Amino acid sequence: MAEIINLMDAATKQLMKHDPAFNDKAETVLAILRATEIVKSLRTTQNGALHKSLAAAMVLAHKTGDTIYVASRAAQTIYDRGGSTRLIPWLDKLVKAGLLLSASKLNRAEGSMKLGPLLEMYLK
Repeated sequence: MAEIINLMDAATKQLMKHDPAFNDKAETVLAILRATEIVKSLRTTQNGALHKSLAAAMVLAHKTGDTIYVASRAAQTIYDRGGSTRLIPWLDKLVKAGLLLSASKLNRAEGSMKLGPLLEMYLK
């Protein structure tokens, strides 16, 4: 189980290694996030690095076999740890779109989550 902020940090470091296969998969996931309007392509200049980090985090979770864990939904807590205040809304949209599977009865991003079938298919 990998906490989302730690996973995004590790994924960003992985992107900097210039691994073509990893980067290609991150770009594929990012394209899915944009196509499903999880992240807005209009905000690319402002949040593009965060969008790519989120996409890469999902690739890294798949690669390592980890589940994605959200320890806190509090925007201030996430911001204090170096994350974006938009992270939870993006994760909630991922859950609602079926791209992340959450055990939450409220159908939102909390606790442990795994990648949905569509992302699994693209990341094989």
